[in-house]
Amino acid sequence: MDQRQALLRISIAEAIAVLTILCLLIGAIWAPWWVLEVVFFVVAMVALLAIAIACTATGEPRTFAAGFAIMLVGYLVLSMAMHAGLVRLSAYYFNKPPMTDLWDEAYELIRRDVYKYRDDGQAIPSSLEPYKDPQGYILDKQGNVLGIHGVTDGKLRGVQILSLPAASTYLVVGELLWALSLSYLGGKFVIGFRRYQENARKT
Repeated sequence: MDQRQALLRISIAEAIAVLTILCLLIGAIWAPWWVLEVVFFVVAMVALLAIAIACTATGEPRTFAAGFAIMLVGYLVLSMAMHAGLVRLSAYYFNKPPMTDLWDEAYELIRRDVYKYRDDGQAIPSSLEPYKDPQGYILDKQGNVLGIHGVTDGKLRGVQILSLPAASTYLVVGELLWALSLSYLGGKFVIGFRRYQENARKT
């Protein structure tokens, strides 16, 4: 009877948990900044918990936690070092991981600009298709002047342009998403490697 273990196994509960975390992270892109702070705190606690499990557990939970923690901490440290300009190869500095470039490319696909009057915060309806001309005037689709971008001179209402989701929030969520994804794959990889070794000993 073949007693070899499958190198990769994903239960239904595990798949649901992964998809739930993925949806929550993507939803955090449009959430207020304080929600993102909570998410970042939870990720930090997950990293510490994974390290604790890797040090105290036995069997496959310890193997998964070790792979998860090493990849998570390693990616976050490397990402922060790159953004700080500390990673250098010869004369070239790496200022961000390659995954960040892929994430940045997708930003323009979901970004939308919201035009709001500065005096009362009222949003200009998107049905008017507002846009800013080279002189800084905010016009509608028919060319009517709705206001002016920035501080008004008293003749026109000042308009501020907000990009949604905020670029800073989008970047942080992207880093966390890549970190957790690579950590999860790292944990699954080390478990698969452990099972491979155990299967090899049985043959």
